[in-house]
Amino acid sequence: MYLNGNYPIQDTGGGSFGLRIIKGHDGRLLVDLSDCSAERFAGFSSFASFAGQVTPMAVDEALPTPRPDPDTHRIVDMEADEIAYIDPTSVWVYEGRRMWLNGYTAVSESLSGRTPLRLQKLSDGSYTVDLSYCEGFEWASEPDMSVPQFPLQVWRRVA
Repeated sequence: MYLNGNYPIQDTGGGSFGLRIIKGHDGRLLVDLSDCSAERFAGFSSFASFAGQVTPMAVDEALPTPRPDPDTHRIVDMEADEIAYIDPTSVWVYEGRRMWLNGYTAVSESLSGRTPLRLQKLSDGSYTVDLSYCEGFEWASEPDMSVPQFPLQVWRRVA
């Protein structure tokens, strides 16, 4: 899979396809296909019709839609405007400013010592994290690769 490197990007979803592009902590380019159906890509498998207007960018990995887990409510399963609480060890901060969540992390409906990080999924699909109860916590600079990962970037932090 390749992306048109000349195409403009934005911080929030929208537009014709609304693909979520992720540049991982290791520089890998990932594309989240969870909101895309095969029919939406019909006729867009080649850049041939765009001639020299395209800079092809190779995608390192296409992330498929996470399969539901009937036994666990996870970040990826949250509905718009839902509020939940998570363990901060499932979060990492890349280069001191980009906060990421592991979408496979189980969420809790209540604040506790184990789940002090308040998370809200907004209607545009992005996440807001409230750091009020995590003061002094030392954030990891990369994900724990010993567990399966589905990276989700946090666009807004509340202190």
